[in-house]
Amino acid sequence: MSPDISLICTVYNEEDLIRELLKSVLEQNRTPEEAVFVDGGSTDNTQNILEEYSEEHDLIRFEVEDGANISEGRNRAIELAENDHIVGTDGGCILKENWCGEMEKAFEDGNKALTGLFEPIADNTFETVQGELRAGHFKPENVLEGQPPSARSIGFKKQVWRDAANFPEDLYTGEDAKFCRKVEEAGSDWHVVHGAMVQWHMRPGSKDCW
Repeated sequence: MSPDISLICTVYNEEDLIRELLKSVLEQNRTPEEAVFVDGGSTDNTQNILEEYSEEHDLIRFEVEDGANISEGRNRAIELAENDHIVGTDGGCILKENWCGEMEKAFEDGNKALTGLFEPIADNTFETVQGELRAGHFKPENVLEGQPPSARSIGFKKQVWRDAANFPEDLYTGEDAKFCRKVEEAGSDWHVVHGAMVQWHMRPGSKDCW
């Protein structure tokens, strides 16, 4: 029996890119049963875009948590999720059309913690170099079974999240790496889903990257 799946994502001031992400969610070959977005208090048009999409598409849900950091946002999204099988991505990403379907197959095979893949989108030399530095280790040929994921392409059962005591809310960066270690320490192994690819927009300049 196929599992019901909840997609979770945190966003903040993503008005330039969020329509691409939402479109890629809706155009999945196998759409999730719901997509739960938590906005950390955007000051641009992000919340209006989320409201627009949530009114037009029943599977899109969102909540605003002013001042929430990324871990707090992720934990809140998982709390709101109605299903036990969670897949996650980040703002600034685009899901390949078979991403959720590949995650579903891995869950059906009995895996509880999933490592999806991601690749950079680069439009200039700075972004190309940034992509090699930040995403080169996740090229498909470099990813080995058991490698922990990035939260921009991840899947896990809710019980795995509970066993790991949630995403660490005291961290503002590197929180997904610590969460992945806590998952392993709690007894779950990461399974690599080679067909589950996410594209990730690189930051356009050094200030944005920092």
